Amino acid sequence: MPPLPHDESGLRTFLASAPDSAEAHAALGNLLLNSIGIVEGAPISYEVAPALMHLRDALNLGDRSLQTIEPFIRTLTLIKAIPNDWDMTTAFVRALEANVLTHSSFVPVALALVRGAFKHDGAFASALDMAERGDEEAIALALDSLNVRDALAHPAFTAILRLGLVKSFALEPLLMRARRRLLTSTFTEDTTSIHPSDRVFCAALADQCFLAEYVDWQDSDELTMCDALANRFGKALSEDPLTDPFPASVLACYGPISSHPWADVLARAYPENTPHDFSTLVQRHIHEPALERSLAQSIPEVTLVSDKTSALVKQQYEENPYPRWIAHVQLPKQPFREAVRAKFPTADFSRLDQIATPEILIAGCGTGLQILRATSTYYSWALTAIDLSRASLAYAKRQMEIFNVRNVNFLVCDILNISHLKQSFDIIDCVGVLHHMADPLAGWRALTESLRPGGIMTVGLYSKTARSGVAATRNYARRKGYDGTLDGIRKIRRDVLSAIRQPPDLRDDDEKILANSEITRFVDFYTSSMLRDLIFHVQECAYTLPELQTALENLGLRFLGFRFRSNKPLKAYHTRFPNDPRGDNLENWAIFEQENPDTFSGMYVFGVQKPGPELATADSTSL
Repeated sequence: MPPLPHDESGLRTFLASAPDSAEAHAALGNLLLNSIGIVEGAPISYEVAPALMHLRDALNLGDRSLQTIEPFIRTLTLIKAIPNDWDMTTAFVRALEANVLTHSSFVPVALALVRGAFKHDGAFASALDMAERGDEEAIALALDSLNVRDALAHPAFTAILRLGLVKSFALEPLLMRARRRLLTSTFTEDTTSIHPSDRVFCAALADQCFLAEYVDWQDSDELTMCDALANRFGKALSEDPLTDPFPASVLACYGPISSHPWADVLARAYPENTPHDFSTLVQRHIHEPALERSLAQSIPEVTLVSDKTSALVKQQYEENPYPRWIAHVQLPKQPFREAVRAKFPTADFSRLDQIATPEILIAGCGTGLQILRATSTYYSWALTAIDLSRASLAYAKRQMEIFNVRNVNFLVCDILNISHLKQSFDIIDCVGVLHHMADPLAGWRALTESLRPGGIMTVGLYSKTARSGVAATRNYARRKGYDGTLDGIRKIRRDVLSAIRQPPDLRDDDEKILANSEITRFVDFYTSSMLRDLIFHVQECAYTLPELQTALENLGLRFLGFRFRSNKPLKAYHTRFPNDPRGDNLENWAIFEQENPDTFSGMYVFGVQKPGPELATADSTSL
């Protein structure tokens, strides 16, 4: 057994005799990092190298803990170009695959690893600078360099493309110019001349474009080449099922290859688990969508959707299941009592403490992220997940099978018809759903009636204050005649990015609106389904905090406080209003939001509790 984590001499002695101890490497790496006292923003000296190498060794030996990965990635993020001889790439990929940190945390480190690997050339760093400036002609010339294309095929860079959505409009020009080059080369040349690095990068880029649902702009000549290449490849495939599949990889960067008539032939040639790199692309792009279509038919429908607005929303999410995702940060599970106390410390626990296995409803579960978050929180649970969209539910069901989440009851159901379940719940999650209903209060009331006395509901509603930039962009799109089709989605993105890259003093009135909207900071900007949801939703309303307070009073619900992804907003609030330690005074929060209008840029996410007989004397709103 390794010595205590603070015993540097003992750890070094232990590792001399047991060099394969991941636990000892992790302990020594963290100890050395803590002794350096790294300050964010200060220059990083090379004295961090020994500490990082111990953390690297721990990862390479199988450690996948947050306690090892977080300091490893956090420290590497502070280094602009990570020296190639530090040999961090394998550990980086393993840390990424562990799903204990958000994908966006890894992107700067991947770029730093590539910069370090190709520092002697400098071409990749120059290409990144050109991408940030949007200089597409210069990028096209840079891609003639094999070193730049080798950099794009670096294992760290391809890993971030394959394993999650890269939310960086600064990288887009480089990726899209590289895509265009791949298409042109494949269209005009024999595939035997395609460089191995281009093949590796293309497969990863195809996954990235698939995850983004082909939201990036495509020129008309690219679409023409794609049509011709698809026909040519289909003919070659019919003559030889084992023909070079590289053209399909290129086409998968431009649109779903499952829609081509030759997709089934390709899938049979490269079935799941075939020892061929292309089979992984076929799995994600052909097999998984086919599985979702099959799963959709197995999901029962509680009642037919009769509300006109609900029918329109259902159609939108059948066409664009929301959101597409592949990974989820895994958190330690807790017993229900501990987990609910941590999430809602101001709740009344007289009934909650009696529950061991909560009955949970995810109302508007979409593609399943909320299901995974709920089931990752508690040791035991009984969960029902409802949504209007079969396509979204099917995606969720497939993902739950991947994450080994069993016994979820998936149902097609409108919230307005929730009473037909003839069931009540201890916990209800309804985030980002009610504001897409014609009468949100009617939907909220239906959920409240299904919540047991003493039960807790998590609700998410849009803030009028925080979404002013979104509203301005939506008005611009309406004036331009853009719609929620893929073409309209691409046009609004093109205009936003063009406005951002225009020098401020040269922007016209429309460009000022788009540049100041800041919608690129929303994750929704980076996929078709999410951008449609953000700008082109068929039904949306937003709230002010006084309106929220009125709704809570009408429903007889007790406000339990807002939930944030970080503690910064709450710390700032308590500094501003030290007389409200519970943080549940909505009148104070209304003042705070006026002073800090970006506080609820995602939405208001908060907990409420339904009083019962044992809570009758409690303040029903705590406002």
